[in-house]
Amino acid sequence: MTKRASYEIRKEILLALKEEPMVYSKLERKIDTNPNTIKSHCKALEEDGFVKITKTEKDPSNGKPSYKVSLTPQGLKRIKKD
Repeated sequence: MTKRASYEIRKEILLALKEEPMVYSKLERKIDTNPNTIKSHCKALEEDGFVKITKTEKDPSNGKPSYKVSLTPQGLKRIKKD
């Protein structure tokens, strides 16, 4: 796998979230990258106001905590600019 620039990964995350909100693990598979990369880029996107990260105490599928990432209105505008 070749190393991608941060802006490319963040753009891919925003485009994936346009389809539907996703948990970190689903984003990892969709973007084809590792968990730490997804977490760090999602946190940066949240700080910029493009996504919202919501912690779920107990995921119904596995009983473990999970983090759901969703697009904000500002994030949707950002996608439309590109």
